[in-house]
Amino acid sequence: MKQRVLLGVLFFSIFQNLVLAQELTIVAYNVEFSRTAKYSKITDLHAPLKPDIIGFSEVPNGGWTKKVVYGNHILQYPQLTHKHYGRFKSILSKHPIVEGRDVVTQGDGWKPTGAICGIIISEGDTVTVYSLHVPTGIKDSLTSASFDLIKYLELNHRVNDKVILAGYFNDVNYSQSMNLYYKNGFEST
Repeated sequence: MKQRVLLGVLFFSIFQNLVLAQELTIVAYNVEFSRTAKYSKITDLHAPLKPDIIGFSEVPNGGWTKKVVYGNHILQYPQLTHKHYGRFKSILSKHPIVEGRDVVTQGDGWKPTGAICGIIISEGDTVTVYSLHVPTGIKDSLTSASFDLIKYLELNHRVNDKVILAGYFNDVNYSQSMNLYYKNGFEST
């Protein structure tokens, strides 16, 4: 069964190259340090959706992700750039996260940037989910953080691996940078 992905914010995109034994609902948000997206609002918004996985960027510290009701498996890493000091990237999942890591990328825009990666087990399927926040690659896609992330994915995943990229790409669909993902087998849904 092909995965259904629901988007919560206009400029967020989720890419997939997988078919799973079960359907997953995945949502991604940039919560801007909780300035415009309080955890209670996220909880209320998703009550009818019942997401399996939520990827967050610019999360405040202090257990913010734990306060969102829809999952009890949490992976969180600090966003390392000066621009985003004190903020975190996180993944909230209803399914076990068996491994996690921070993936730092380079490229145009703020540095460093990147994604967090969670290996999630769902109904016997192993899925790798990246919650990302990367700067735009509008100046030159070949010097963008997206290009660096694609190189990382090529080195660390086989063609048939189940990989989902969810987050804030700071770009528009079918830009040169976004086309890098499409050329590597990801689909926007």
